[in-house]
Amino acid sequence: MKSKNNMKFFMIFLLALIAFFSLSYASDDIRQEAANNDEETEVITYIVKQGDTLWDISEAHYLTPWVWPKTWSNNDYIRNPHLIYPGQEIYIYTISSSSKIKAESISIQYFTGTPIDMVALDDYPPVLDVPMADNIGFISDKNEKGVGKLLVNHRETVAITTHDLVFVRLDDLLMTAPGDKFTLFRKDRYIKHPVTGKGIGYLYIITGHLTITKVRRNLAEGIIDKVADTIMAEDMLIPYEAKPKQLTLNIVQHEVKGFILTGMRDIIAMGTHEIVYLDKGTEDGLSPGDLINVIKFDRVPLKHHSYANIPAELKGKLVIYQTKKHTCAAGIIETTYDMNRGDEVTTKPL
Repeated sequence: MKSKNNMKFFMIFLLALIAFFSLSYASDDIRQEAANNDEETEVITYIVKQGDTLWDISEAHYLTPWVWPKTWSNNDYIRNPHLIYPGQEIYIYTISSSSKIKAESISIQYFTGTPIDMVALDDYPPVLDVPMADNIGFISDKNEKGVGKLLVNHRETVAITTHDLVFVRLDDLLMTAPGDKFTLFRKDRYIKHPVTGKGIGYLYIITGHLTITKVRRNLAEGIIDKVADTIMAEDMLIPYEAKPKQLTLNIVQHEVKGFILTGMRDIIAMGTHEIVYLDKGTEDGLSPGDLINVIKFDRVPLKHHSYANIPAELKGKLVIYQTKKHTCAAGIIETTYDMNRGDEVTTKPL
């Protein structure tokens, strides 16, 4: 029995030793290959963190997730591309030190060519309807608290819907009167810049609207006017401000370049009528009604870790609906391809 245990221990030790030297040789081969192929080629060693995937790592370092098979092939010690673990080393090839992109500090690189089709006002009616204008959320880098919170509905049911009687707690009941209108909203998810990885802020979604019907000593009663999303207890309140239901279209007279941060819905591919959020706002000269191009450009990996630029194509067009200082919400009004987080947006002077 003891002899069998010793033999089993010896076999495990031998296999571990073989795996160790295999990984070491693979690492040396990768570095040597990079040195032989191009004297300007550099190798970044990226340490896998919890939650990483080859898709995300490729997007961060090569500005496109679609080259993940190349990332995998450059790290051939990884047997299953869907199973990588914290602490593993991933080797990322860059053309030169000037193009080196670190996960912690990624420099934004904009396309400098001319898209095949620029925005033209003649393609659209002069006035555009804004669907669900009052229900478009916003991104904020502040911890928004509103002016009060929804407590519970009168019937204490789980689902709150139109015409339900609800109770709310307001910061200033003395300044509140029957007929006052409020918008319900809540924090949804944290948004990071898809290219730089920099934290942008939280996306706050609009869940509904209500009208105050009675003010009591410690709380107020209200009626739900509209439901935009699932309304929940603890949803926050802000005074209702009617948003423009129509916008006059406009072409920006100066060049603005940016990226799509995310969609209002947390989905990968976005099409016509979806709401998206951009990393540009009023501080960049954007205003509601501005028309924006979304362009598609990419790099494809070639042999010896070099890349070829794909000519730019128009992915679609957006119109700015609502703006903040550094971000804005826009509607997709035309698509040639599905739009994604990290797609570049651009304007161009007439």
